Amino acid sequence: MLTALYASPLVAVAPLVIIFFGVGVSGKAILIFVLCVFPFVFNSYAGVRSVDALLINAVRAFGGKEWDLYKIVIVPTVLPFVIAGARYAIGRGLIGVLVGEFFAASEGVGYRIAWYGDMYVLDRMFGYILALMVIAVFFTEGIRWAERTAFPWRVGM
Repeated sequence: MLTALYASPLVAVAPLVIIFFGVGVSGKAILIFVLCVFPFVFNSYAGVRSVDALLINAVRAFGGKEWDLYKIVIVPTVLPFVIAGARYAIGRGLIGVLVGEFFAASEGVGYRIAWYGDMYVLDRMFGYILALMVIAVFFTEGIRWAERTAFPWRVGM
């Protein structure tokens, strides 16, 4: 079910989300949530599936409780996957902001990009697009830095 929803063009249902939840912040927030939730779900699922059963058995063999199992094995294994999902979700979230503002806004970056595009003021339109690209790179690199700081043993991030 989640794979089918993820494979569907969620940006194409943006007008329906805006109709059901309104043109305000709540409609855009729900659209962004729908676009961003899938990277977290699928990456978390992959992280849980990658937990080594041998490590779980080792913790249990040494008398570890459930809390120890989570603290020592599960969270350190799954957290890098969740952070990778966050990096991917940033781009999808920015797309959600733009699409929400394309369909239902009278101000904002997405509205300005659409308006300047309609008016053929391409220098300003690309200026806003460039600003969004810089914001996306800033957030993505910030998460990558936090990941390298939190997990220094992982090479090649």
